[in-house]
Amino acid sequence: MERQSEQELLAIVPVETESLEGNRIYQVTGRELTQIAEISAREAVKMCREERKKTEKREQSNADKVKRTKKLLSDYRRLKREIPENEEFTEGEKVEKRWAFLRDLMGSAHINSQESVVEKEEKRRAENMYYINRIERAIETYREECETSKKPEAMRCYREVYEYYIAEEEKTVAQIASEECVSEKTVYKDIGNACKIIAVYLLGV
Repeated sequence: MERQSEQELLAIVPVETESLEGNRIYQVTGRELTQIAEISAREAVKMCREERKKTEKREQSNADKVKRTKKLLSDYRRLKREIPENEEFTEGEKVEKRWAFLRDLMGSAHINSQESVVEKEEKRRAENMYYINRIERAIETYREECETSKKPEAMRCYREVYEYYIAEEEKTVAQIASEECVSEKTVYKDIGNACKIIAVYLLGV
């Protein structure tokens, strides 16, 4: 399309009328001016549409990251409750785990499959610990940012998102709103804004 517009402009050949002090002067007809204006307008509309598509794509990407961040934060307490099981197995524990599986088996034909189950369990626990550590680092970084912020509502946003997702005692939006002396609508808004920032620390730009 861009190449076509260039060709259209080149096709409009102005007529040289005179030369003034070595500079050539060209005369452009009204029809040629209209053509130039139409081509320019078409290109401007095209650029505007492309920029709008880029903006929409960027906004959708950010929205997806915030959505994923909220999901990870929502899973935090469940993952945290599994911490004792999420610690890495010792060699003795691995043997004990295998024997626990084998006690219910009739023979040794399924040993390999049971060992595979243990390996999968270890992998799942390692992944859970990874997410727990990432979430805690992201929350801690967000807290530090809020502490140095000049915005008076910054620490309130941190407290709200912490109480809603992280604190050992789970609280409802209504409870948080009552403690912070704000409306439930404000709490939802604060948590949404907090998650936009946490998403950067948790998932990257």
